Amino acid sequence: MKRMMTTIGLIVFAAVYLKAQSLELGVKTGVGMAGTRITTLPENVKHSDIFSPVLSYSVNGSLCYQSKGWLGITAEPGIVKKGWLTNKGEELENKIRLHYLQLPVLVDFHATDKWVFSIGPELNYLVKATNKSAYGTENITDLNRKSELAAVIGCAYKLGGKLELGLRYSHGLTQTSDNVFWAGETQGDSQPEMKDYNQYLQMYLKVNLKRLR
Repeated sequence: MKRMMTTIGLIVFAAVYLKAQSLELGVKTGVGMAGTRITTLPENVKHSDIFSPVLSYSVNGSLCYQSKGWLGITAEPGIVKKGWLTNKGEELENKIRLHYLQLPVLVDFHATDKWVFSIGPELNYLVKATNKSAYGTENITDLNRKSELAAVIGCAYKLGGKLELGLRYSHGLTQTSDNVFWAGETQGDSQPEMKDYNQYLQMYLKVNLKRLR
């Protein structure tokens, strides 16, 4: 994780000092749905029968570099809320909420003057995790991994000189936790290890506040 952060930092540093057509500072906010993907569930268990999506949101700053051509780099430090809902028939409903500090670093492909396609890594650091049920709200931060690496892909349409409307999908590359404690019954010796990964889909609005160069 330290090597990844160093690499991303070098990319951003290099982008700032390259001769750029534009370097813009902005803010963005997104809203959508978040969920989890559990691997190797028991054969008689359907993922959709147990897990449901919950509301997700993010608030970020934006530093966007665009070269004289079609290539660019964007760094977006901020916060993001992930999570999911569990409900097994008559059993207790649990709402998992995960709050992360977030740093996506994306390579931008400016296909036209209006359309931009982006892909890249997303670094997350868990600040707080809770499980809300009929019994109240329980802090489960220690049951989840602090650091998370995810992959991001998205596209955006420039509405004008300062506004940008986009759609973004993120999927975890590292596990959310070391033990899938919410998946149900204890696994037998023959059951493969279950792994959990965050995912979310958001629509966002970005406002470019100032051109730095």
